[in-house]
Amino acid sequence: MASAITACGSGDDDGATAGACGPTSELRFGVHTEVRGFDVVNGGTVGVAGGHERSAVFDTLMEYDAGTGDFVPRMAESFEPNEDYTEWTLTLRDGITFNSGNPVTTEAVKFSVDRHGADDTVSLFKAQMDVIESMEVTSDLEMSFRLKDAQGDFPAVFATAPGMLADPAVFEEAGPEEFGVDPSAGAAGPYKVASYTQGEEVVLTRNEDYWGEGEFCIGTLRFVYVEDEEARRDSFLNGELDMAYFNDASVIDAVRRAPREMHTSIGWGAATVLINHGTGGVDRPGKDVRVRKAIAHALDPEVIDDRATGGTGVPSTALVTDESILWSEGLEGPAHDPAEASSLLAQAKADGYDGKITLSCDNAPAKVEWALTVEAMLEKIGFDVTLENSRSLTDHRELFFTGNYDLSCFAMSVDESLPWVTFQTTLGQDTVAQSRVGYRSPAMGRAMDELRAAGTVEERQAALFEMQAIWNEDVPMAITAHGRQGLAWNEGVEGVQFRHAGISLFDDATIDR
Repeated sequence: MASAITACGSGDDDGATAGACGPTSELRFGVHTEVRGFDVVNGGTVGVAGGHERSAVFDTLMEYDAGTGDFVPRMAESFEPNEDYTEWTLTLRDGITFNSGNPVTTEAVKFSVDRHGADDTVSLFKAQMDVIESMEVTSDLEMSFRLKDAQGDFPAVFATAPGMLADPAVFEEAGPEEFGVDPSAGAAGPYKVASYTQGEEVVLTRNEDYWGEGEFCIGTLRFVYVEDEEARRDSFLNGELDMAYFNDASVIDAVRRAPREMHTSIGWGAATVLINHGTGGVDRPGKDVRVRKAIAHALDPEVIDDRATGGTGVPSTALVTDESILWSEGLEGPAHDPAEASSLLAQAKADGYDGKITLSCDNAPAKVEWALTVEAMLEKIGFDVTLENSRSLTDHRELFFTGNYDLSCFAMSVDESLPWVTFQTTLGQDTVAQSRVGYRSPAMGRAMDELRAAGTVEERQAALFEMQAIWNEDVPMAITAHGRQGLAWNEGVEGVQFRHAGISLFDDATIDR
C-alpha cells in the first residue's frame, strides 16, 4: 500500500503530517458535486464527483502512488502482465471480507466487470471493460484477463469504479436501488454509510472491522454538499468545514492567499467548449468541421482566463498542459486566429448555414463570465449566439448527458494518471453512448489505441502528440484552459493522502480541533 508523502506547509503538498484525534472525532468535508447514490455503476468515482465518498465505503483493488506514478495493489496482492500487456493476472489478498461476512473473491471482481461492461450499462467505464476479451477465474483469489488489444495501464481502471467491489449476494438481495442508498453490508471499505440526505450531506462512520493497515482514527466523515464555489470557500475559511474541494481558479487563489494548506492537481481541458456534432439525434451546426474550426480559432484563451478567473487559471488550447510529464516539445493546440475563423465561418454560410448557434452554461459566477467572453468572441467573427446560462450545474449537466445542446461549457478534466480512460469517456470511438459530442474518426481511434497500449511515458507522449495533430484538424471540441483542482484543509487536519483524479484517502488522517 502506497504511503503518504508528508506536507511541509508549502501549500501544494501531497499530504499532511502526523497528528491526533479522538474516537468520536468528525471531519467535515465540503464537496462540489452531490453523490447521487452509492452504486458505482451509476455514478462518478473521481474526486470532483463522489470519489472520496465511494472510495471510503468500498475501498479499491488498486491505488495510485503519486511518488512513483504507478498504480499499486490495495485489496489486490498483485496485478501482473505478460510481455506484451495483452494478458494480466490478478491475485487478491487473502482474508478480506465484506461487511456481510462473505469473503472478497474473484467472483466479486467478475461481477463488477460484468456490470460495468453489460450491453445496457450506463457505466462511464464500459469502454474499458470492452477491452477485455475473456476472463478466467482460476481460484477464489486468482483470475486472468485476456485483452483484445494491449493496454499498458490496465490495472489503473481498478483504482476507479470497477475496482470498488460489491458483495454479489448482498447486491442481488437488495437490488440496485436499495443498495445505492446504503451499500454498507455489501462493501469492504474503511467506512460505512450512517446517513444519506439527498441534496444535503452524506455521513460515514468508521468500520471497526476494516481489513486494512491504516489507523483510521477519524470516527465520522461528513461530506457536505455546497454547490456554490464561493459559499463553500466562505464556509471553509470560517472554519465551518475542515476540508473542501475547489475547482474555480480565482477561489483556489484566494484560499491559497488566506493562507490555507492545499493540494492541487491539474485536469487537462477543464474549461472547454463542448461542440455537438450531432449526438442526441439532431443535426447541429457543429457537424460542419469549418464551424468547429471557426469556433476554436475565434477564442483567445488568455483573454478568457483573465475575465473568468482574473488571470489565475491555466489558459491553453492544447490537450496536455506543459506542466505535465506527458507534455512534449511542439505539442500545441489550435491558434487564436480571428481572420481564419471569419473565413471558415463565411465558407459555411455560403453553403447555407445561417450562423445561429446556442451556447449553454451553468450559472456559477466564473462560468457566467467565461460564457459571456466566449459569446463575445464568437459574435465578433460573425456567429449569431444565443446564450443560456441560468441553469444550476445539476440542471445544466442534463443537457450534455442527453445531447440537447449546440455548444456547452464543459470540464473534460483529463487526469494525468488515467489519460486514455478519461479521453475514452468523452471522445469514445466505439459507441455513441461513449461520446459526449458524437465525434467519430478512425485516425483518432488509432491514436487512442496507441495511448491505451503505451507502457512508458515516452510512448504516451508520442500517442498524445499524434492525438493533438488529429485534434487540430478535426476540432472535436475547443479547449480554453486547463484547471487546477484544489483540496484544502484547515489547521488540525493532518495525514490525508492524495491520489489520482483528486481523490483523498483517510487511512492515516487525524483531526484535532
